[in-house]
Amino acid sequence: MLDINYIRQNTEGIAAMLHNRQLSAEEPKLHRVLACDKERKELVQRTDEQKALRNKVSKEVAEMKKQGTGSPDELIIQMKSVSEEISLMDSALGQLEEEMESILLALPNKLHPSVPVGRNAADNQIFGEPVAFCSRP
Repeated sequence: MLDINYIRQNTEGIAAMLHNRQLSAEEPKLHRVLACDKERKELVQRTDEQKALRNKVSKEVAEMKKQGTGSPDELIIQMKSVSEEISLMDSALGQLEEEMESILLALPNKLHPSVPVGRNAADNQIFGEPVAFCSRP
């Protein structure tokens, strides 16, 4: 399986490798995994921001209860909606990661530079004479 970091850094090389393997039809998967990766990064950032907000407000609510100043009920209601939003983003993140993994598993590994480009097995180069094995009657 190709690493997502390698794919980010070598997108054109991987597209060329797919073309060399006669798998140009797989190129949309390459672009889809990059789009999923970008979306995943944005979703992780938004989720982390919401979690930080929830933690900050939770400390404020605890402080308000401790000091007895004001009613934290409104903040608690707001944080319930933030918690629901966080759980929705976490489930969306899980779905994105599953989709990325299935695409990454479907993409072939990179070719060794010494592998010649050809359409099928008939294009393979043969070096030397084939070995003849002794057969017993």
